[in-house]
Amino acid sequence: VLKSSNGILMIMDLDSFKLVNDLYGHDMGDKVLSAFSVIISHNTRETDILSRIGGDEFLAFFSNLCDKESVVVLTARLNKALVKKAKELMGEDFDLALGISIGVVFVPEYGNDYYRLFQYADNAMYKIKQNGKHGCEIYSRRMDIGEADVDLDGEISRITKIIEERN
Repeated sequence: VLKSSNGILMIMDLDSFKLVNDLYGHDMGDKVLSAFSVIISHNTRETDILSRIGGDEFLAFFSNLCDKESVVVLTARLNKALVKKAKELMGEDFDLALGISIGVVFVPEYGNDYYRLFQYADNAMYKIKQNGKHGCEIYSRRMDIGEADVDLDGEISRITKIIEERN
């Protein structure tokens, strides 16, 4: 499928999902996963491919989706829908930092090899998880360079966000 397609490969990971299981139980966690499956399926077309790849991670290939703005809009829509559904399931006082972190790679811009594209999207997802979560990061070659140029102000801001989220 990827060899003849233009689009994006996307890895989605639910943020703070472990807390749902820990605080509300695994039955509620299953309901949240099922609800997210419905949410993502309502935001796809017949030509798109969806899969749960394990735990709270999902993979999608969106054909002919080739611009960053569409990815950002989709990410915001998915995050908003997930929080709304979580409040329906667990009550309006639900206040966990539940959301979705998404790593994206453009196809065929970065090739057609599924395993390499998966790694790129996963690297991008890890990057958004490091930088506050609940958003998307689009893979670029600069991610392969490493962390040689560490931005101390950015690192302090990132750590502060994580600590605030956990309090």
